[in-house]
Amino acid sequence: MKMKAAHLVLLSIQAQALTGHGHYVFPGVRTVSRPMSESTVNATLRRLGYASDGMTSHGFHSMAATRFNEMG
Repeated sequence: MKMKAAHLVLLSIQAQALTGHGHYVFPGVRTVSRPMSESTVNATLRRLGYASDGMTSHGFHSMAATRFNEMG
Protein backbone atom coordinates (compact mmCIF):
# COMPACT_ATOMS: atom_id res chain seq x y z
CA MET A 1 0.00 0.00 0.00
CA LYS A 2 1.11 3.51 -0.70
CA MET A 3 -0.97 6.44 0.49
CA LYS A 4 -3.75 3.90 1.29
CA ALA A 5 -3.96 2.86 -2.36
CA ALA A 6 -2.61 -0.26 -4.02
CA HIS A 7 0.93 0.32 -5.28
CA LEU A 8 1.96 -2.33 -7.79
CA VAL A 9 5.41 -2.55 -9.31
CA LEU A 10 5.95 -4.97 -12.16
CA LEU A 11 8.89 -7.32 -11.77
CA SER A 12 11.80 -7.03 -14.15
CA ILE A 13 12.61 -9.91 -16.50
CA GLN A 14 15.57 -10.78 -14.22
CA ALA A 15 13.33 -10.98 -11.13
CA GLN A 16 10.74 -13.03 -13.02
CA ALA A 17 13.46 -15.55 -13.81
CA LEU A 18 14.06 -15.96 -10.05
CA THR A 19 10.41 -16.18 -9.02
CA GLY A 20 9.02 -18.33 -11.82
CA HIS A 21 5.33 -17.58 -11.93
CA GLY A 22 5.15 -16.30 -8.36
CA HIS A 23 3.87 -12.86 -7.47
CA TYR A 24 6.61 -12.03 -4.97
CA VAL A 25 10.39 -11.96 -5.14
CA PHE A 26 10.39 -12.85 -1.42
CA PRO A 27 7.29 -14.96 -0.71
CA GLY A 28 6.18 -15.87 2.79
CA VAL A 29 7.53 -18.97 4.51
CA ARG A 30 4.10 -20.53 5.13
CA THR A 31 2.37 -19.45 1.92
CA VAL A 32 3.55 -18.07 -1.42
CA SER A 33 0.35 -16.04 -1.72
CA ARG A 34 1.69 -13.47 0.76
CA PRO A 35 5.01 -11.60 0.88
CA MET A 36 7.70 -12.30 3.47
CA SER A 37 6.76 -10.64 6.75
CA GLU A 38 8.52 -7.65 8.24
CA SER A 39 9.22 -9.79 11.33
CA THR A 40 11.15 -12.28 9.21
CA VAL A 41 13.34 -9.52 7.81
CA ASN A 42 13.88 -7.99 11.27
CA ALA A 43 14.83 -11.40 12.72
CA THR A 44 17.32 -11.89 9.88
CA LEU A 45 18.89 -8.50 10.59
CA ARG A 46 19.26 -9.49 14.28
CA ARG A 47 20.99 -12.75 13.30
CA LEU A 48 23.35 -10.72 11.11
CA GLY A 49 24.34 -8.73 14.19
CA TYR A 50 22.31 -5.54 13.79
CA ALA A 51 20.80 -4.23 17.04
CA SER A 52 17.04 -3.62 17.13
CA ASP A 53 17.64 0.07 17.86
CA GLY A 54 20.18 0.32 15.03
CA MET A 55 18.52 -1.25 11.99
CA THR A 56 14.98 -2.25 11.05
CA SER A 57 13.53 -3.69 7.86
CA HIS A 58 12.07 -0.28 6.99
CA GLY A 59 15.41 1.44 7.62
CA PHE A 60 17.23 -1.20 5.59
CA HIS A 61 14.79 -0.69 2.71
CA SER A 62 15.27 3.09 2.84
CA MET A 63 19.04 2.77 2.96
CA ALA A 64 19.11 0.32 0.04
CA ALA A 65 16.73 2.46 -2.05
CA THR A 66 18.89 5.55 -1.48
CA ARG A 67 22.08 3.69 -2.40
CA PHE A 68 20.56 2.14 -5.53
CA ASN A 69 19.29 5.55 -6.64
CA GLU A 70 22.78 6.99 -6.14
CA MET A 71 24.19 4.18 -8.29
CA GLY A 72 21.71 4.94 -11.08
